[in-house]
Amino acid sequence: MLIDSIRKLAASERKEAPGGEVGMKNLGAFVSNQRTRVKDEHNNTFAFSWSKVFRRFRFLEIIKPRHDAASAAFAENSNAFLNALSGESGTLSPEAEAIQADSYELSSRVHLEIESYYLFAKIVLDDVARAEYYFGPV
Repeated sequence: MLIDSIRKLAASERKEAPGGEVGMKNLGAFVSNQRTRVKDEHNNTFAFSWSKVFRRFRFLEIIKPRHDAASAAFAENSNAFLNALSGESGTLSPEAEAIQADSYELSSRVHLEIESYYLFAKIVLDDVARAEYYFGPV
């Protein structure tokens, strides 16, 4: 089955790639290998179907470092806020208020990246499912 082949590819690449990430190089090799098993009249359709997967998988690779940067900035802001608390109940210093104001923007950026990743991951999975449905077990 196509999904099983992708899982095997991902497992083999985790052994080779730093961080265990699946890369475009091995995904491209997978499609090139499987493309030869499709009838000639469907060869380009098969490749085109997988080109959408590649493009959106690349979006995930772009979103991940943006999320990491936004998350680090938010964590730094949260630590600064905790350090700026005056200790008096119910009051914030002007410094803590300024830091808290920044936290809304930083929190929104983190959530934007999380939700972007989630949406594109779902789209990638849908595209893979469509390719498998159209071409059957490869």
